[in-house]
Amino acid sequence: MSESSNSAWWYGVVLFPLAPVFRLVALLGVTAFASTATTEYGVLVAIGAWFLTVIGSWLAILLSGVVLVSLYFDTRTLADGGWSPTRLAVISAGVVHFVAGFLSPLYVVSVPSLLYYSYHRHKAD
Repeated sequence: MSESSNSAWWYGVVLFPLAPVFRLVALLGVTAFASTATTEYGVLVAIGAWFLTVIGSWLAILLSGVVLVSLYFDTRTLADGGWSPTRLAVISAGVVHFVAGFLSPLYVVSVPSLLYYSYHRHKAD
C-alpha cells in the first residue's frame, strides 16, 4: 500500500450508504406520523414518529456532509500517489450526494457513483 493511498479520509467516504438509510428512516417516520390518526395511542406514536423523522433527516444531511468533505480531502491525498481520480467528477458526486440529503431521488445518481469510486479506491490500496 503506498503512503499516499493510506488516507484516514477514506473512512469518511465509506459512510456514504448510511445517508440513504437514515433518509429512509426519516421517510418511515413521516409515514408513521401521517397514519397516527387511526391508532389508539395516536399522540405518543406521533411524537415518536416526529423524533424519528427529525433525527433521520439530520443524520442523513450530516453524513452526506461528512462524505463530501472526506471525498475532497481523500482526492487531494490521492493526487500525490499513483491513482488519481478525476477530482471534478468525484467532488461532483459528493455534492450530488449532499444535495440528496435534502432531495432523496438524487441518491439514484450519487450512490452508484460513490460505489464506483469506492471500488476503484479500494483496488488502489
